[in-house]
Amino acid sequence: MEIENYDKAIENYEKTLDYKNNKDVLDKINLAKEIKESKANYEKAMESYNKKDYVGALELFKKVSKRDNKRFNLAQDKIKECIKIYVNENLDKAKALAKDKKYKEAYAYLDKVLSIDKENIVAKNLKDQYIKEEKELQEEIKKAGEEEKKVEEEQKKQAEEENKIKEENKNLQAQVITKKKAEEIVKNKIGTSNNNMKTICEGEEVRQGVSYYLVHVYEVVENHTATIGWYYVRKDNGQVFLWDLASDILKPI
Repeated sequence: MEIENYDKAIENYEKTLDYKNNKDVLDKINLAKEIKESKANYEKAMESYNKKDYVGALELFKKVSKRDNKRFNLAQDKIKECIKIYVNENLDKAKALAKDKKYKEAYAYLDKVLSIDKENIVAKNLKDQYIKEEKELQEEIKKAGEEEKKVEEEQKKQAEEENKIKEENKNLQAQVITKKKAEEIVKNKIGTSNNNMKTICEGEEVRQGVSYYLVHVYEVVENHTATIGWYYVRKDNGQVFLWDLASDILKPI
């Protein structure tokens, strides 16, 4: 079998069995068949290897027989080489994906490594690292979501408050369109039930660019009236101010 013509060798051994049926001849036939199959597996493995199908090549190299003296050691070297190349390629892909925070895809490549090298310490450590990073990322996303929701709620609340104020101002503006309504606002603001208490709008005044109604509040006593106070009512929003005559300052109430 020096020229590896296994079919011819098998044929010759089988002819020998016609006149010499012994264990030695049968062993040689079986060996020739085994080496023939081993050679075929090696050649198929090299085809897969050259096509960069390292997993397929790996499985075929493993089928090379130990009794195939010409190819067994070569196959063992190729097995190591296939594992090394396959592992490095998948580790690189996993690292690139993890860098982009694509941890689920990264795990898939690490699992490929561990499928052919169960004890690969690099793949194990990376998987532990990425699981930790993914958990931290999920917590950050959750926290960011909560913060965003909080901001949205605050903005919504602020918008509601602003709308409420606008509506109140609108209502007040609708109310403060006559001197009579200005008198009513002051009376309600003071909150008195005294029938002798009177609120009279004495005119209009502009102070620092703002238009007001000037409302006089007084009490009717026996032979005269007693001033309780002077109040300014903004025409634009109905806000009431007490006029401090001594300092000429309007104090909101």
